[in-house]
Amino acid sequence: MKRIELPEMIDADLIDRIYRYCYARTSCSHEAESLCSDILYAVVKSCHDDREVTNPIGYFWSVARNVYADYCKKRRIQTENTVVVSDELWEMMPDMDTDDAASDVQLLSSIYRQISNLSQAYRKVMIGYYLDGKSTARLARELSIKETTVRQRLFSARNDVKKGVTKMEGTRMINKPTALQEMRWAEWGTGNPLDGDPREVCKRQMSKHIVWLCRKQPKTAREISDELGVPMTYVEEELEIQVYGTNGRYGMLRKTDAGKYIANCILLDEKEIAALQKLYIDCIPVISDTVIRHIAENKEKYCAFPYINRNPTLNLILWQQISSMADAFSDCVISRLKKKDLADVQPSERPFTVYCYKSGAEAVHWGGGWDGVEASDICGYKHIILNNIYIGRIQPHFHCGYNVSNDAKLRMAIRAVYGLPVSELTEDEREIAAKSIECGYLYREKDVLYTKFLVNKEQDSHALFDTTELLYPLMPAEAVNEVAGKIAEFVRQNVPKHLIGDYRFVNNLASKPVLDTLVEALIDQKILTPPENGVGAEGIWMSVM
Repeated sequence: MKRIELPEMIDADLIDRIYRYCYARTSCSHEAESLCSDILYAVVKSCHDDREVTNPIGYFWSVARNVYADYCKKRRIQTENTVVVSDELWEMMPDMDTDDAASDVQLLSSIYRQISNLSQAYRKVMIGYYLDGKSTARLARELSIKETTVRQRLFSARNDVKKGVTKMEGTRMINKPTALQEMRWAEWGTGNPLDGDPREVCKRQMSKHIVWLCRKQPKTAREISDELGVPMTYVEEELEIQVYGTNGRYGMLRKTDAGKYIANCILLDEKEIAALQKLYIDCIPVISDTVIRHIAENKEKYCAFPYINRNPTLNLILWQQISSMADAFSDCVISRLKKKDLADVQPSERPFTVYCYKSGAEAVHWGGGWDGVEASDICGYKHIILNNIYIGRIQPHFHCGYNVSNDAKLRMAIRAVYGLPVSELTEDEREIAAKSIECGYLYREKDVLYTKFLVNKEQDSHALFDTTELLYPLMPAEAVNEVAGKIAEFVRQNVPKHLIGDYRFVNNLASKPVLDTLVEALIDQKILTPPENGVGAEGIWMSVM
């Protein structure tokens, strides 16, 4: 790899690793962030030529060590200088022998750290009075509170700071924040992500840990700060972000009337998800057998659907239907929950909903996704809808919000629904067509290109899954009822009251193993043929008008 290409490797995971490296050496979030920024700047600044780097990761850490060495040198020079501090701040120092300047710096740093750990209301008066030199009367005017309130907050904050400094200096150690330990989530979203997907602002490790702490019981900013070992100022800022989300209407957290914070989405731990998914895993043999019999009895019905492209093979049709087939048992469970086990619970309704579970590094990631996009006035059609599914065997072609008009390969496939003579293409278009064939959008028959993935008229879309819906009454009622009963019991005992209406998403997480295992069963039975390397026309279809 060339040096000039190294900045492309800088992602959220690498930044987080560098930050953890910095925090382990500075024991201060603020200094760690500054040092991390200096390291990244040094890396980018050094990547201005085409020299080869045989070990890119090693190069990153070599730069990191050099920048840290410079940091240590500057810090050593600073500690040699005399520290001048106001008498008021010295009053908050614990009673210790601190004749040398380095010890004074250490104690002063401890005071500042404890001030940053105060809640916003107390932090403002401490900074205003001790650091900005403002009078209590002025602070009262600026904060629109009584002067006696300012004095009370100063008194309480001084005691908290002194206790905190005494404890810190007594132990002479600062625990590494839990937030810096890597946490993995398996995440899904359903609905329209363009209306606001809160996962976009919950990617940092600290964000995840804050939400995780609030997943069952509401917590104050102070409780979160203490548990994570992160200064209040950072916690309060992060809490505002997680409550706001991306649109101010739906975030990963919600703020209670009591001023506490609690998770605003289903978030399960590893033991919970393992127990729930076992309910479905135990039912997979009977689900697979039911689906296999259904396919054998309904091949002609599947092939009779009025697709308008030239070669709608049964394999492509079954890939289109596979997610709905896998959902049949789960949908029956949801129906049972609505009518019987959780009939007293009103299902929640949102434009977009997130649901997740904590996933270990070695955990199997079950399930996939199904995304759709729309376009108007494109390639001679008034309106089109494109869908694709993606699982372990199939890579995604696009995700929600994708701009079809900017994808030359897809536009070529849209043009070729009824056939597109190669002779009508320019040289550049022929190159695009070759790439479109490679990714499974087109196939060539003599000198004519045809769309390979399934295409139907929009007026027929309502009947696309009619044959698969015949599966529902075939699902074993006894197994459905048993799973529904246990899901309901789990929801009532473990899900916070404000999220009980999200019970169908608990069920969705529980059912994730079904799709992948059903696909493998159908492949073993030679009923499905997966695309080579996961890329092909399988799992993608289009409706046109």
